[in-house]
Amino acid sequence: MEDLSALIIMPPILFSSEAKTAIAFSNVLSEYGFVKQYGIFFEKDSISNIIRLAPELSSSLNIVDAKLKMIKGPIISGIVDYIIAKLGKLIRKVDISVNPYYTEIPLGLDIAYVIYPPSVMLYKDLLHTKYGKLRRIYLDTNIYFLKKIANSEKLICSSYYIQSVMKENFGYNCSVIYPPIISYKRFPDLEKEDLVIGIGKYIEPKHWDEFIQIAKKVRRINNKIKFKIIGGLNYARSSLKYFEYLKSIASDNVELLTDITEEEKWKLINKAKIILHCMRDDNISLGVEEAMAAGVVPVVFRATGSWTDITKEGKYGFSYTSIDEAANIILDLFNDENLFNKMSKLSIERAEEFSYNTFKSRLFGILKSIT
Repeated sequence: MEDLSALIIMPPILFSSEAKTAIAFSNVLSEYGFVKQYGIFFEKDSISNIIRLAPELSSSLNIVDAKLKMIKGPIISGIVDYIIAKLGKLIRKVDISVNPYYTEIPLGLDIAYVIYPPSVMLYKDLLHTKYGKLRRIYLDTNIYFLKKIANSEKLICSSYYIQSVMKENFGYNCSVIYPPIISYKRFPDLEKEDLVIGIGKYIEPKHWDEFIQIAKKVRRINNKIKFKIIGGLNYARSSLKYFEYLKSIASDNVELLTDITEEEKWKLINKAKIILHCMRDDNISLGVEEAMAAGVVPVVFRATGSWTDITKEGKYGFSYTSIDEAANIILDLFNDENLFNKMSKLSIERAEEFSYNTFKSRLFGILKSIT
């Protein structure tokens, strides 16, 4: 196969899950034969940030700055950014253009990967209620054109839940490839502890306040069980105000960790028995995927992607809809060693679906169809 080249829109590192998936996407392109990759970036020191986020892939990445700027922000930016992407493809004479930053840059291009649907399109009706007549005309006109350029023949969704959202709201069809675990570290010498973890940014949609309430309820019955949140704060798009609020209610029931290294994160994951995921409107949780690879049993809120796609509605984990229900599930898992061991093995089995090799194999299939 002759050398190939690609233009790729890279999310900011602050969008940690999207950024990790985009890095994996770029690495797969390299392995397939895209020896030249031109990245469109949205932050300074983008290459060094990529190395910090995924050091194990840094030696195989061959992406350089395309020196192109997009105008992410106003509704009309989608149309302008589409023109920029098309011109960039022509100027750089690349074979394909790829968009793993679909959430805020909803352009179909040759391949697009949808972590979350674009909010401006998903919440059009809500915006209508807030806009006056002229602004509604402006909104409708831009979304009309945006829908035409946001679709792609090779549209990929991050979960079957997101696939259904894209179909129901926009009429788009997409295949499904789960975001991959790209930095799994096994520590076989570490033993499992009575530890419940949560992983994610310190933002309100993660419902960390509920995590803390569940922890308090569990620890009233068994205070040997520890709870820790492995959270991004300074290097992720988080809320300092929300973090300070969480500190004020956590007391000694939950330890709030911030911006720890990947190695420290994986050591905690290997020690943990349960991951508690309280988010509602979720595509699929990369943190839950990572934990399951280490035999950690998921307890997730019974809604959207992490429940439907990761646990397969209870086959590979547990779900809850109330604080009492979550607390009881956690206590049962700690009290019943056979139950924990059974579900831990199922977690490891399920995590194979989220491996980098699975991601690469399925993405190779799509690349073969267009190159």
